[in-house]
Amino acid sequence: MVTEYRYFYLVKPLWVLLDAQQDDSEPFRLDGNKYGEIVDQRRSATGLPEWVVIRIVPNNIYWVKRSELEPRVNWMTAVQYQLAVSKKQILKSTWLDRDGAKFELNHSLEVHQWVPQVGDPEANLIPVFLPKGTVGKIKNLSWDFEDSEDKQYWMMEIETTNGRCYDVMYPELLAASVEYRR
Repeated sequence: MVTEYRYFYLVKPLWVLLDAQQDDSEPFRLDGNKYGEIVDQRRSATGLPEWVVIRIVPNNIYWVKRSELEPRVNWMTAVQYQLAVSKKQILKSTWLDRDGAKFELNHSLEVHQWVPQVGDPEANLIPVFLPKGTVGKIKNLSWDFEDSEDKQYWMMEIETTNGRCYDVMYPELLAASVEYRR
């Protein structure tokens, strides 16, 4: 790895672990086409050596094997990274901003679901992939996610026609769906 680069654009899918996982027994696939940065090199790690901690825009934290990350990314300077991330900002209203907005997915989309764990009083957030053709509606939109004024960080809660609820980032849903008018 080129040590002066910590920012990257993920061009190929990557198997990662959630930040809360204790071992590498349940990895999940993170699709490409995402910006990220290495936030911890884990050089002196006692658990999961050879792994790095990455942050995928906006604030998703994962662990990944360094050897798996390197061939799947294009490295970027800090300036390139900031410019690329800011280009994804959505600065004007879209059809998702209307009350009662419904959507249909053009392609599969990674969302997150709160799932209670046996013996754990708190639910855990797990990734779920909704298939192309999924229909749903906007249930709740957080207009002030982490005190940010740009919509790239806006989180929304969606509900699919089967009654299940998920969290998804505003620009990811916008890019993966069309307005549903039936």
